[in-house]
Amino acid sequence: MTGTSARKVQVHELRPSTNPLNNPLTWCKAVSIPFANPALLRRLRIGLFGGTFDPVHPGHLHLAQAARRACRLHAVWWLVSPGHWMKSPPQETIGDRIARIRRLTPDPAMVPTDLEAHLGTTSTWQTTQQLQTRFAGTRFVWIMGADNLSDLSRWIDWQRLAGTLPLFIAGRPGITHASLRGAAARRLAAKRLRKPAHLCHHQTPAWFMAPQHNQPHASRLLRGTPAR
Repeated sequence: MTGTSARKVQVHELRPSTNPLNNPLTWCKAVSIPFANPALLRRLRIGLFGGTFDPVHPGHLHLAQAARRACRLHAVWWLVSPGHWMKSPPQETIGDRIARIRRLTPDPAMVPTDLEAHLGTTSTWQTTQQLQTRFAGTRFVWIMGADNLSDLSRWIDWQRLAGTLPLFIAGRPGITHASLRGAAARRLAAKRLRKPAHLCHHQTPAWFMAPQHNQPHASRLLRGTPAR
């Protein structure tokens, strides 16, 4: 990063430009070359928003935008998963799901990618470890909804995940209070933060529960499938 190391990264609506700190946002959308130059990503704050997004809906976008504002993130990477062991197989291809996200939001700071398929990982822990290794210096935060907090204790290596990545969790009506009574929330209760602004830089484990938002969408309802 010759010539840019002394320049402070500004937190604003990033747009493609010749600035090498902005280029990764354009480059990441070309997911066929996901690891072209990891050095460009140093000193950035990136949200990792994982899921099958089958299908994506405005509630997903609301959550990603809320996390970006609250944590002062430069971008949110939507890690579109090939599948999930706790869910039925996606009804659309990963390419179709990425295309839907791009149609939902033209914001260049919202970056849908198939990084997980490129990595060949099978769990969130494996994926995040690969990304932290490849992009040393980047500050990552994991983004998820309160429904995922309820299930977190069932995730593979969830305690290792929480021990290496700060968590931004969005409250959901009818789910938030139950999720806070779950095994993971009780185990991590002492590590809950009151404010999210410095979540990316906080010693882990650390997590923040954002206020509930009235977004009734759920992918399973749009698919017409019952809750599991």
